[in-house]
Amino acid sequence: MTWTTNVTSGADLPYGFSGSLTYGHTSTDRYQLVSQTRVLTTVEQREWPVGNVRWNHVFRAGTFNLFSAGVAFRHREGSSFQAGQANEAQSAINSDSWRPDLQIGLRNGMSFTFSWNTLGQETANTSSTTVLDQNELAGNFSHSFRMPRAFGRTRRQVRSTISALYSSVRSCLEQASSIECTTISDVIRQELRGGLDTDVVSSLTAGLQVGYSINEARHLNQRTSQISLLASFQWSFDTGGNR
Repeated sequence: MTWTTNVTSGADLPYGFSGSLTYGHTSTDRYQLVSQTRVLTTVEQREWPVGNVRWNHVFRAGTFNLFSAGVAFRHREGSSFQAGQANEAQSAINSDSWRPDLQIGLRNGMSFTFSWNTLGQETANTSSTTVLDQNELAGNFSHSFRMPRAFGRTRRQVRSTISALYSSVRSCLEQASSIECTTISDVIRQELRGGLDTDVVSSLTAGLQVGYSINEARHLNQRTSQISLLASFQWSFDTGGNR
């Protein structure tokens, strides 16, 4: 048997502010057959607070065209109890996540976006606790410009993008008999990518992408790097007029 409660509210405020807030609670009673006996297990899960806040502003004049900033957040906790056991959770989870982001648009067509995603989580059972710490930082730049005259009189539009990523994921194990948290996994990833694409003719698009990434598994003392180069061509045609 399951009981679920969800409450959500939101508002669009003056000067470009907006936000939402959500509360959720789920309770489940589950019977399991253990040694010819039905045992009741109760699972509780609560998500509060969960929501986001954002501010958007469009500039009518000046260098900037758009400014948008926001943050999303979530707290989740849950536990599992079994009848006949001590009044302690047999397993439990507790996590917090935050995701702030920023977008800036310039009047000349340049666009910048930045985001940071962080997650902290603890998963516990009767004898140990697993701790997870995850962080991800990402940035992106995009801009469109015309080809120099040296490449032709047409001066076709070129779309360019540059993106960067830094990711860190670490997990460790805490045991009741030890105060220290023993590392299980510690992985760091770094990535840089850039690309250009343009319309060669009305139905043919050509692109070039370059990437460089580093993956480091610190718990294994291993590190690998990779360079990628990708050239692509896309041809689109319309056969609607053929019968």
